[in-house]
Amino acid sequence: MIVMATIHISQLFEYVQTKKEFQIKWRAENGSVVDVEKARVTSFHSSGDTMNIECVDSKKIRKVNRLTIMEIDKMRVFI
Repeated sequence: MIVMATIHISQLFEYVQTKKEFQIKWRAENGSVVDVEKARVTSFHSSGDTMNIECVDSKKIRKVNRLTIMEIDKMRVFI
């Protein structure tokens, strides 16, 4: 049995602030799963519900709702 490390959703913003780059996986609005191996935070929205991340390889900026984040640095995100 493989046990995956976990992180609570309330710890996400603190966690990414300590990392230069991280892996992140989330569910997009169309239902597809987006998996980015190298990302970095560019900004947080004041309400705390979303953050803008830069996909390092493509330089594309994506707005991610924290409730859609499934995994960060191979840790399963739970509510």
